[in-house]
Amino acid sequence: MPEIYVIVVLLGSIMANGQERQAGWTQFRGPNGQGVAQTDRVCVRFGPQTNVLWKTPVPAGHSSPVIWNSHIFLTAVEPAKPKELVILAIDRGDGRFLWRQTVQTERQGRFHQLNNAASSTPAADDKHVYVYFGTYGLLCYDHAGHKVWQREIPMPSSKYGVATSPILYRDKVILTLDGDGGSSHLLAVQRDTGETVWRQPRPLFRAGWSTPMIFRHGEQDELLVLGSKRLTAYNPNTGAELWWAGGFPEETIGISVTGDGLLLASAAALGGAEMMPWMRRPRSIGARAGT
Repeated sequence: MPEIYVIVVLLGSIMANGQERQAGWTQFRGPNGQGVAQTDRVCVRFGPQTNVLWKTPVPAGHSSPVIWNSHIFLTAVEPAKPKELVILAIDRGDGRFLWRQTVQTERQGRFHQLNNAASSTPAADDKHVYVYFGTYGLLCYDHAGHKVWQREIPMPSSKYGVATSPILYRDKVILTLDGDGGSSHLLAVQRDTGETVWRQPRPLFRAGWSTPMIFRHGEQDELLVLGSKRLTAYNPNTGAELWWAGGFPEETIGISVTGDGLLLASAAALGGAEMMPWMRRPRSIGARAGT
């Protein structure tokens, strides 16, 4: 398994396109999935022994950590117990574990050798952390580690497993559930209860691994979802389809980005690179000095 170091940056309040002010790195690829941190204190020199503040070994997984103030949230799975799914909270200052929760699933799931049940990145707000496991469903915990609600969801059919991550929009958690066999759909649930707000079928789409984002232009917010052969925009309040653009391959992974009034979306052809040697090393989480 890869050895992962997380560069923890003092982000403060961040304004991202389509999002409210945040207190950290709160979802996959940060605010609105754009991969941009508005800070001038990014560490530029680092290595296994350089500028390391702390390093904490964590179980295997492919999800990214998210940050809310002093909390780092991460998901994992124990290799010896593939049906035991793990949710971790780690202190951002010293790397100690604040809490650890587990949930048992009866589903083994089907995964590529480079994937596992902990590939979806959590999302966090000022009260909760929202976690998705393809072999279980959605779970919500408060920052003290108490379970608030859970929502079991059938695993989308896929030969590679699940990797999409939940996002937050106003009072909703939104999740793309694209799978083979006509099962694809979008699901929006209420943040505080997990109850369905809307469900939008996507019958034209096969299995995919993209995470949605919010595209704001003018006074309008649109939910952008990259999937099989199409980029599609939906009303994030109702799930209604607004428009689509073609020209993409059947399998998509990336997340769209926006800037200067432009929307940019891309996808590679089928297949991918061979596993690199660094992907075989043990996994850990850490912080670096100067950040």
